[in-house]
Amino acid sequence: MAKYSSGSALKNFKIYSRAPSTRCVAAIEVGLVECGFPKTFSLKQNYPNPFNPSTTIEFSLPVVSYVDIKVYDILGREIKTLTHKKYFPGIYKIDFNALNLASGMYIYRIIANDENNSSYIKTMKMILTK
Repeated sequence: MAKYSSGSALKNFKIYSRAPSTRCVAAIEVGLVECGFPKTFSLKQNYPNPFNPSTTIEFSLPVVSYVDIKVYDILGREIKTLTHKKYFPGIYKIDFNALNLASGMYIYRIIANDENNSSYIKTMKMILTK
């Protein structure tokens, strides 16, 4: 298993690969990324749930997609954008820190648009307890 560390641009960047394989794992500043080719779009339930103060949200993409993941309060007000960028096929994990938020139920939503203008939209609930 090879391990590489990057410079200042991505100071926590490490690559772990299993040769010869089509899968790789990379730890980056926003979380853990597994490269592979999922067959479907998915948004998993955050874990742990309930959480305090941080939780992990996992999603998978079968094709290159532009992804938005946002967190909303129970009244539908946007609290935070977790990601807003282009992703390649794979399985991704993003950490959400809610240190400055009040206890309660929050909603997170993924909108993934592929290059053929097809959309995947899914919404999930999570509970912050303090």
